[in-house]
Amino acid sequence: MKIDVPKIPIGIKMPDNFIMPCPFCGGEGRLNEFEMYYNQVHCINPKCNVNPETRFYETEGDAIRAWNTRVCDSSSVDILTRLAEMFNCEKENC
Repeated sequence: MKIDVPKIPIGIKMPDNFIMPCPFCGGEGRLNEFEMYYNQVHCINPKCNVNPETRFYETEGDAIRAWNTRVCDSSSVDILTRLAEMFNCEKENC
């Protein structure tokens, strides 16, 4: 499935707590905190065939950064740019 996204300038910063969708199914990624120093992000889509999750990290930020790390190709950059544009538009009420 091809998603048509407009080209916009790159450089929009997403908030530190923004969790990207699952790279395999597009489902929601969710942060879990186990005990005091165990943070992990995983896909919560029950229909995801991969069910990815990060390893455990001491901080929420480290777990989120690990989850959000992707190998980028041009279509990935376009989609992420569009997501950033949508987030900034909501923030600015446009």
